[in-house]
Amino acid sequence: MCNYLLSQKTSFYSLSLMIASQNLVLVPGSLANTASSEIKFNVCGESQTWVRPSAKEQKQHLQQLSNRYSQDKINQLGGDYWKHNIFAFTTYPGGSGTFDINNFSGLWKKPNPVRRSTCDKSVVEINSGKIARVYILLHRVTKIQWQNNRYIMVVKPVGKGVQIINLPRKEKQNKLPLTVVDESGKQIALLMK
Repeated sequence: MCNYLLSQKTSFYSLSLMIASQNLVLVPGSLANTASSEIKFNVCGESQTWVRPSAKEQKQHLQQLSNRYSQDKINQLGGDYWKHNIFAFTTYPGGSGTFDINNFSGLWKKPNPVRRSTCDKSVVEINSGKIARVYILLHRVTKIQWQNNRYIMVVKPVGKGVQIINLPRKEKQNKLPLTVVDESGKQIALLMK
C-alpha cells in the first residue's frame, strides 16, 4: 500500500494527478489502493512519421489560404490549435471545422494521418454523447482510465506521430472531464472544444 504525506493545501485534483500513473483511486477523506477501470479506445487515424511544420512553413501555408483566414489568424499560425498537442471534442466540428483544425494544427503537412473509414461513420455517436474524439499530436496514448468521474489519459511523448482516437464515454457532461498526463504524472495542456 502506498502512503502519501498530504498537507491541508493539497487539492483533490492535484492528488489525483500525482497518483494517476499509480493505478490508485482517491476516495475523499482517505487513500485506497483500488484499481481504476481501464477504458478501451479506438484509433481512428494515425501516422507514425508526421512532424509539425516549422513556424515559417505554417505561416506560408496559411497565407495561401488568405481568402479564408484573417491576417491575425495567419500571424498566430492558427492560434490555439498551433499551441496545443492534444485537443478533444464532444461534438463533431463538421467538414469545414475539420478542414480548419487540420490547417491550424499543422496536420496539413504530409504524411497526413491515415484514417479508417469506419470512424467517419461516428459523427452521430460523437454528437449523441456516446463517444468523444481526441487528437494527440507528438504523443502516443499508453492507456486511458476512468478515475473519480474523470478520464485520465496517459501519454508518452514521441518525436514524430499523431493519433486520432474515439473514446467511449461513461458520462454525459458538456465538457469532457479529461486530464492528460505523461508517464511520470505531469499534466499536459489540453484544448477542449
